[in-house]
Amino acid sequence: MLIAASYRGAPHHPAWYLNLIEDPDVWVRRDDELHVPVGEEERDVLWDSVVTAQAPQFADYQAATSRTIPLIRLVGGG
Repeated sequence: MLIAASYRGAPHHPAWYLNLIEDPDVWVRRDDELHVPVGEEERDVLWDSVVTAQAPQFADYQAATSRTIPLIRLVGGG
């Protein structure tokens, strides 16, 4: 599962994403899933092939801001 820190195209990242970046020991748990940041190159591929393909409004969010909207991958863990 991928989640995008889009903040609907706001010029700054959402607070939850900044908290993840600020404290590298922080992790997100949803059921048994842990977060893993997506690297820059992989982000570009996933953004086009997965995110905007399945949720086209995210292309509008990216167009509305000068920042690169980060992706976080949720992976099984536990």
